[in-house]
Amino acid sequence: SDGTVRARVQLHGQSEALTAEPAMVVVTPPNFGPGLFSVVTMYDVVYDLFVRQGWLPQPKRLTFWRHIYPVLERMVNSQWVNQGMYFLFGPGSPGDYTDP
Repeated sequence: SDGTVRARVQLHGQSEALTAEPAMVVVTPPNFGPGLFSVVTMYDVVYDLFVRQGWLPQPKRLTFWRHIYPVLERMVNSQWVNQGMYFLFGPGSPGDYTDP
């Protein structure tokens, strides 16, 4: 469902319709496949926003397994649906961060 979106808008009580400028839209599902998640999740974005706004306390101590590894793991796992990511982060590559 990607493509150009065009719209004519008529406000309540107005006789003339306004024509909006066309725009390109790209739509993707939130998950690329079962068990696969975006490299940066909505939780990551909202959590970061809340910490930056002072609505949540900043973690006293960052830990690799809780704060960093999940992002690296999601990046590596995206190899299964993205050939470019496969070459960069797939098995045997220097970017396969899940392989010790």
